[in-house]
Amino acid sequence: MNATFNQPVGNSAPVMIEDRIRSFRWDDLCGELDAQGCAVMAGLLTRDECRGIAGLYPQEEHFRSHIHMASIL
Repeated sequence: MNATFNQPVGNSAPVMIEDRIRSFRWDDLCGELDAQGCAVMAGLLTRDECRGIAGLYPQEEHFRSHIHMASIL
């Protein structure tokens, strides 16, 4: 379970998030979601982006305290 994307090789300029999102093989991701209920989007965020999000965790106003899941029929 690890959808791939077409990432540039070598010392190229940083890839913008919009380009990273477009580069994923969305048919593969949809297939993984259908088959397994989840999909890994390796490379979606950079290490610094992940650290930035993790740094927000102590600030509870950025996150829901409960997730309410329900089926919509």
